[in-house]
Amino acid sequence: MSAVAAQPVYERPDLWAPRLVHVLDVREEIAPDANTRRVVTLSLERGDLDYRPGQFLQVNVFGGGEVPISISSPPGLPGALYLTVRHSGALSGMLTGMRPGAIVGIRGPCGNGFSLDEHRGRDLLFVAGGIGLAPLRGLLWQVLLERGDFGRVTLLHGARCPGELLYPWQHAEWEAQGVEVLLSADRGDGCWEHQEHPPRCVGLITALFERAGIAPDRTSVFLCGPPIMIELGGRELMQKFGVPARRCMTTLERHMKCGVGKCGHCVVVDRYVCVDGPVFRYDELLALERIESPW
Repeated sequence: MSAVAAQPVYERPDLWAPRLVHVLDVREEIAPDANTRRVVTLSLERGDLDYRPGQFLQVNVFGGGEVPISISSPPGLPGALYLTVRHSGALSGMLTGMRPGAIVGIRGPCGNGFSLDEHRGRDLLFVAGGIGLAPLRGLLWQVLLERGDFGRVTLLHGARCPGELLYPWQHAEWEAQGVEVLLSADRGDGCWEHQEHPPRCVGLITALFERAGIAPDRTSVFLCGPPIMIELGGRELMQKFGVPARRCMTTLERHMKCGVGKCGHCVVVDRYVCVDGPVFRYDELLALERIESPW
C-alpha cells in the first residue's frame, strides 16, 4: 500500500484532547498583495510528537475554533514542528497573525500519511500546485535525509503567478542535495519568466512533464494541489507517460471538523478522508470514482 494504515482512533488518546504548545517562530512565506493571500510558516514546539509525512494536525486557536493543517516538516528533523498556513478565512487569519510566544492547541497527528519504504531505489517525482507544496515538503525533506536510498528526485512546482510559488529560498538548498527543480506559473510578471534558474515556463504545470525526463518503469509520483491539477496531471502521467496508477500517490482535501471519522463532514463514498486518507493511491481513486473533478 502507498499509504500507511491509521491506528484505530479509540487507541489514540492524543486525537481527543489538544496539547498546548508555544509558537517558536513565524516566517512569512508570501506577503499579501492585491493578487495573493498571506502565507506563513509557524514553528511550534514538537515535544515527543511522532508522525509520518502527509499527516496533519487539528490546530486550535482559543476563541476561534479548530482547523486541520498539514505538517510541512519531516519526522526525521528534531526539535521544531513546521506548519505552513494560508490566510483564507477568520481562523487561518488568526494563525497567520500569530507571533512568537503565542500558545495554540494541537490534536493528532491525524490521517494515514505516506510510506517511503516501497519506493526506495526508485526515481521520485513531486508535483505540487500552489499551497500543495506545503504537505509535500515534509516528504521531500525526509527523502533528502535519506538521500542515498532513492534515485533521481525531481520537483515540479506550479502556481497561478510567480508570487505564489512557495519556499523559493529553499531551491538552492534542495538543488545542492540533488533535487531537480522545475517551476511554472499560469501567468508571468514580465521578469520572472526570463530568469534562467531554476528552469521555468509560463503555463500549466503539466507543461513541465516533458522536461522532467520521466522513466515510468522506475518512477513513483507524489501529487498535491487543486483537484483539477490532480485529475489532469495524474491522467496525463498515466496515459501519456506510462506511470502506473499504483505508483501515483495523491492527497484529497475535504472540509474537516473532528479529524477522527465521527462528524461525517469529510466522507467520500464510504471513506473518511481524515482517517482513511488524506493520502490515496491513484488506482484506489479511479476504482471508486473519487477524483474530485468531472471527467
